[in-house]
Amino acid sequence: MPFPLYILPDLSRSGLMHQGTPGDVLIIKNYEMEADRQNGYVIYRGGVEAIYGVTTLTTDTLIVRRGNKGDPPIEVKDGDKTYTLRPMEAVAVGKVLLVDPAGTIQAKNLWFTWDPDRRAAMDEVVGQGDSVDVHIANFSIRADKMSQSLKGIDFSHVQVSTSGWKHPYFKFDARSVFIEPGKRGTARSVRLSLLGATLPAIPLFRFTLDPRANGSQIPRVGLRQGSGIGMSWGGDFVTSDSTDISTAVNAYPKVQPTYLLSYGKSFVPAERAAENQFRVYDPFGERSDYSFFGNIYTNSIERAYEGLRTEKDLFSVGTFYNYHTLGRQSDDKISYSRPIEIGYSRGGPSGAWGYMVQAKAMRVLEEGAHAGNRFSLQGNFFTPLMRKGKLVGGARIDGQARLDASSSGYLGGEGGFTYEASKDFNLSAGAYGYRNFGTPLYVGDHFLTDQGFVVRGDIFGNSTNFSIMFRYDPTQGWFDREYRFSQVVGPIEPVIVYRASPHQYQLGFRFRTQDLARMLERRKLERDKTSKSDQTSGGGSE
Repeated sequence: MPFPLYILPDLSRSGLMHQGTPGDVLIIKNYEMEADRQNGYVIYRGGVEAIYGVTTLTTDTLIVRRGNKGDPPIEVKDGDKTYTLRPMEAVAVGKVLLVDPAGTIQAKNLWFTWDPDRRAAMDEVVGQGDSVDVHIANFSIRADKMSQSLKGIDFSHVQVSTSGWKHPYFKFDARSVFIEPGKRGTARSVRLSLLGATLPAIPLFRFTLDPRANGSQIPRVGLRQGSGIGMSWGGDFVTSDSTDISTAVNAYPKVQPTYLLSYGKSFVPAERAAENQFRVYDPFGERSDYSFFGNIYTNSIERAYEGLRTEKDLFSVGTFYNYHTLGRQSDDKISYSRPIEIGYSRGGPSGAWGYMVQAKAMRVLEEGAHAGNRFSLQGNFFTPLMRKGKLVGGARIDGQARLDASSSGYLGGEGGFTYEASKDFNLSAGAYGYRNFGTPLYVGDHFLTDQGFVVRGDIFGNSTNFSIMFRYDPTQGWFDREYRFSQVVGPIEPVIVYRASPHQYQLGFRFRTQDLARMLERRKLERDKTSKSDQTSGGGSE
């Protein structure tokens, strides 16, 4: 994580220039200088501007002590204030403003060290600020004190809110927050406000910063066709660098409540953590979560391709009750329970290909019908992407074999091309076809469609994203139309999703936390040397 305090310069490796030119040096401008060569410190006064690469610090006074390792601490007097500095330490005094591509920090005082031994020690504090106000993307973090070590960042009396708004959509107050980048966060004495409503106080709140898990969600109220108005809640809890517990509860008045509890152990090193490494394929869901021509959620061929190239090596065991199918002929009609399900998934890149294979053993209970044991083996493979000019093409192969009271399965694939009409607009066309074999035991084994053609368009704007898709089946005609629309409004993003087949309608909003989350998910604390002008984002990502 390059921010907040690791963006400050490592003076052991940089030169020190006065009124110089930019480079791999610390440049100090607009100052009055007082140097004490005997004690090895320099005081810069008078509206100091310190520039180190793409990072700029402005302050009333900057005191820098070089010194040598092993030298004793000294007291530096500046006016009526005295500061104790060890070798290789600096302190910015007064009104401090630090500007970096990652964000900005305002503080009353800001202290840091560039001693390599101390910066490498897990529990050694290497930076500290008083009366801190940090701005990252659409969020503001205010704290009485902030300190940082290699282990993490410690905030005391902290408030996090959506910035730039008179009445914040989101506000989080806590007596203390400790962040372990890429792992977890712990907050004490928490009060949370959403859309002006304050939730009950929480004595202790832990949350995940592991990109492999979604964390604990806020309970949601929703409306489902045929089910009424109800409540849903779910969360992922990373219990170690290699294990995760997932849970979910859905309660609606016209259907039985659903429950999920699963445990996963990943054999991929935590340093290579990526999205969805703990995610397990639903045997009664759609054919694939990464189908560009099968659902509106995947908004580019590249994203579908990279989804199957995510490194995965996962053992899982779980229990699932009263879950409805998705993309099957039993949708909204029959629920399925799996009291016990044991699985192993492996996937990732193989040369230019992407793949995922999964084996599962489970006990299946079909509502009002069959119950029995099942073993399944599934494989998904994505061919190398083809690119020529503005055309991008790709194909995938999918198959599954089921062994229970009868034997059944399917084999087939999908493929197509995207024409990148502009950087903000894509047009795509493709086809899919699957051949079923054997005699499926459950109604939920039958998909809604097995062959057809697809056309879709995707718009990627700075604030507006829109996708629309139509699917044609020779036996059903134009049976499916889907669209997804989102519009950024400051720190929030309203989202509308509609799918005719399978029938889904979602209306909601999400907070724009991607930049803040990506920063806190980085395990390695290092300084980012990329300027804002160098940072770009691809149109096909969400």
